[in-house]
Amino acid sequence: LCLEGIARALNIFKGRLEAPQYRLADMKGKPLLQLVVKPETALVRPYVVAAVLRGVTLDATRYSSFIDLQDKLHQNLCRQRSLVAIGTHDLAKCRPPFSYEALPPADISFVPLKQTRKFRADELMDHYIANDQKLKKFVPLIKDSLVYPAIYDADRTPLSLPPIINGAATAVSRQAAPSPSPPPHNHGSMTAAEEAASVRNLRTLSTDHCSTRSSMPQTVSLAHRRPLMLKRSRN
Repeated sequence: LCLEGIARALNIFKGRLEAPQYRLADMKGKPLLQLVVKPETALVRPYVVAAVLRGVTLDATRYSSFIDLQDKLHQNLCRQRSLVAIGTHDLAKCRPPFSYEALPPADISFVPLKQTRKFRADELMDHYIANDQKLKKFVPLIKDSLVYPAIYDADRTPLSLPPIINGAATAVSRQAAPSPSPPPHNHGSMTAAEEAASVRNLRTLSTDHCSTRSSMPQTVSLAHRRPLMLKRSRN
């Protein structure tokens, strides 16, 4: 689904790289981050999964490629966000533990990405329907629900209104591009060690209890799954 993935798959197919081996981190005796799922989320989108990505530098080029891949996942495997919605946050800008909640739309207020003022969640749905051709198609996924899903940190900073939009407060920071490395000496292909280094240190978190702290920068990625939705009755 992305240029980097296609390049890696071709190099593995041609025998230039070994297939990457991913594993869960051994967290025995280490402090854990926590994501608490509130029971009210059963009324709208009750499942959430989180991960902390470490050792990742997102300059403008990498960030653009990352978002492009996320959009492609939303379009196909995630079925236009109806099954899954993915959000990414800067862990340096928020504080655990995190909570996944379901609240009346009028009780959710935050500054969404690409906006400069606060919106109530119900206001925001109307704003996107009237003004945003990309996001308006996702609004019906939750608009008629009695409660909307929301993710908060320990300071009640709103991270996300899934599956619609993330909050501006925890937007991922783009960093300066790293200095270029000397080219490899194997006819232009990456070594297995170089490939592994580019995707190192993935820490996967369970549905309601999350992984560890480490040095910044870090990124929290959250995915939300949708079951049947409780809707307002209409006369």
